Amino acid sequence: MKEDSTIGWRIEFDEPASPALRRLAVLITAHNRRETTIKCLEALYRSRLQSVALSVYLTDDGSVDGTSDVVRARFPQVKLLRGDGQLYWNGGMRLAWRTALRDRPDFYLWLNDDTALRPDALSGLLAAHERIAPGDRKVIVVGRTVSSSDETTYGGYVRVKSISRLRFRHLSASETECDTFNGNCVLIPDRAVEEIGLLSAHFRHGFGDNDYGLRARRAGYRVVEMKAPIATQDVDRHSAEESRKLNASNWRFVLFHPKGVPVRDWFWFCRAHGGALWPINFVYRYVKMALA
Repeated sequence: MKEDSTIGWRIEFDEPASPALRRLAVLITAHNRRETTIKCLEALYRSRLQSVALSVYLTDDGSVDGTSDVVRARFPQVKLLRGDGQLYWNGGMRLAWRTALRDRPDFYLWLNDDTALRPDALSGLLAAHERIAPGDRKVIVVGRTVSSSDETTYGGYVRVKSISRLRFRHLSASETECDTFNGNCVLIPDRAVEEIGLLSAHFRHGFGDNDYGLRARRAGYRVVEMKAPIATQDVDRHSAEESRKLNASNWRFVLFHPKGVPVRDWFWFCRAHGGALWPINFVYRYVKMALA
């Protein structure tokens, strides 16, 4: 790295990758949290490996805080894509993923822009994949994040044994096999694109990551959580609180905004994964929110 007195640390372009290197495409979506996004990129490049050719595809979904300008200045090798502010997480990740397909990497890494990886995170994810799937790439590895008190915040989920097929919980300390996952940090092999596809266009912000995990399991993939935490990250309680209740003052946000529990998106998720009782799941969530 070379220091620039005007903009701070600047990451230089990588040398062309050797064919023997594993090629990793990192997919990120950002919107109006410039400093958080920069911290994510700094941590990512600190964790890169000599044996991995890293390419980063970042969708800036209409930021007006100068995110794109700072990324261009400090990380000129990042492939920067622009959204119109209406892509949200799922749409931004789809754009990044479609763009990355052209370079035919060996792996794709979903990475939230508020997830600052620990220095050994990439090596841990790749080592976990090789250990679990030597000679078989039909495995997805999920990174687990923890709070400052070491409680799991984001990672893998397993289904709760219930009449509902849409109740999930985080894995226990002894469990590794997942039914689905959060999309904060997920390592996906290249063959998954042909066998599972990309994130679904039915979702705008939420549900897309959970949907992909369930589709992966349906396609015969093992989904495994890496037990060593890849980052310290607290739960976004503000977002959760915004859509916890349904009332006269927030019903438009909850029912129609991508960051609420939009009717269209929740309908598709329930119908795809809820089994025979999906209509009950669909209605029950809104009833529960209205009574909260």
